[in-house]
Amino acid sequence: MPTLATVLSFVTLFAGIHAIRIPFKVVHAHDRPASHGRRDTVNATISIIDSTNSIYLGAVVIGGTNYNVQLDTGSSDLWIQGNPANSKDLGIETSITYAIGSAQGEISTAPVTFAGYNVSNQMYLRVGQNATFSSGLFSTGATGILGLGPSSGSILRGQIGNASADALVDRIFEQDPTTPNFVSFLLERLGDGAPVNGQLTVGDIVPGYEAISSQPQLPVIKLKSILSKDQHWTTYVDGIIGPDNSTISYSSSVPSTPTGKLVTIVDSGFTLPQIPRAMSDAIYGRVQGASFDTQHEWWTVPCNQYLNISVVMGGVTFPVHPLDTISSDFGLKDINGNTVCLGTFQPITTAFSVTNEFDMILGDAFLRNSYTLLNYGDFISNGTTSNTADPYMQLLSITDPVKAMNEFIGARLQTYGPINYSLLPASQQQHSPVPAGETVAHYEADVLRYLPEIIVGCAAVLLLIVGCIIWRCCCTKRQRLARAQKKRGMYSESKADYRQIDEPGSAPMGMTPLYTPDLKSPGKAYYPDPYHRF
Repeated sequence: MPTLATVLSFVTLFAGIHAIRIPFKVVHAHDRPASHGRRDTVNATISIIDSTNSIYLGAVVIGGTNYNVQLDTGSSDLWIQGNPANSKDLGIETSITYAIGSAQGEISTAPVTFAGYNVSNQMYLRVGQNATFSSGLFSTGATGILGLGPSSGSILRGQIGNASADALVDRIFEQDPTTPNFVSFLLERLGDGAPVNGQLTVGDIVPGYEAISSQPQLPVIKLKSILSKDQHWTTYVDGIIGPDNSTISYSSSVPSTPTGKLVTIVDSGFTLPQIPRAMSDAIYGRVQGASFDTQHEWWTVPCNQYLNISVVMGGVTFPVHPLDTISSDFGLKDINGNTVCLGTFQPITTAFSVTNEFDMILGDAFLRNSYTLLNYGDFISNGTTSNTADPYMQLLSITDPVKAMNEFIGARLQTYGPINYSLLPASQQQHSPVPAGETVAHYEADVLRYLPEIIVGCAAVLLLIVGCIIWRCCCTKRQRLARAQKKRGMYSESKADYRQIDEPGSAPMGMTPLYTPDLKSPGKAYYPDPYHRF
């Protein structure tokens, strides 16, 4: 029986490896020369190692030494714990922080081989003992992480500042423009009786899965340049169909998302898909005997409960295997010591998007149900005509619902008893409690989401206040002028009793003769001296 620490190590972000599987041969899209770092074998794949359905690793050769690293589409850097030969330190220390865990070390260069491609001076982070992961990344032999995300999200690229620090797959495509710039992968599921051999290809399609070429090209949502360091393999989800065969209603928190869609990251670095709490509750809250673990923020349910859910993307329905919806891989027990299973579609917690860039993360429990192709498009920076298109994803469903149900019955019936197919009425659905910290985070996210509107609104209010102040000042000034004019008018009226010399109606002096009888000489007119000479 695994310890709680071991359980936690597997259901969080990282874990380890157990055994190496034999890789498939693959079909090539083109005949390519062996130059420009291209391998001259016909094998364009690496095997993917499945560690208890919790983490997926592959081999990368650094300085001639083989290292098993986690294949992580949710990050963009290569780091390993070790001392490869032919490695050169650049004298720059940095650290890479993940949703859970971090690694600190020296930026170095070394010859690297991956999927048969050779890169002579690939930049990577050489980590000593300065790697901390609560999930126990190294407990089963894993030695690092290989990021398969866009280089814009690379910490090393950010430190160096040029294409010499691009991610490993970017360097492969940049040095050989004839290589179709996509990777594809299949993830194995242990315990279903019909295993798929896990494998990853670079520039090739796995034989038998050629139909992926005709699947919808899901657009990758590009972030604005100010947020480009957070760029991931992000696309739209049309919805999740719940166990009652109806679409779970939920509105996206990401600005400008088309109505009825959600924004998801496709991330092989997450064991458990991370979805909005209300959607997780809608999947597991109506299961008889379900319980929400507030310590670990996940649902536990009886292992014999059958749940049929699907994810819809690009108009295509992707059934999720019931063994992936309710997992028995982690040896969980309830407070009474009874074995319970884990509800894998976990309420989004550690990767909660404060900046509202996504609603959910589709991790391994979903990705095991599809063959996935990631086309880098113009994420590759060498500017060749072969990669000027927008990046996109294609997913091909590989889960047959009827076959999956029979596999679930075969895996659970004998151990856990009769299969239960029923759900509680909607009125009896349980709801997981929302932690105070998450409530605060949601408020912060809402503030950030509506920050432009808030700024515009504040500016409008400020302009209104300034306008009111100016208007009031103008009114006050007019009133003062009116009072001043009134006072001047009152002063003029007080002087009206003093007759002016040239009062209107009187003749101007010296122009209009004033006839006055001459008292000395009767009958003779008298004209006063115009110069007042009396």
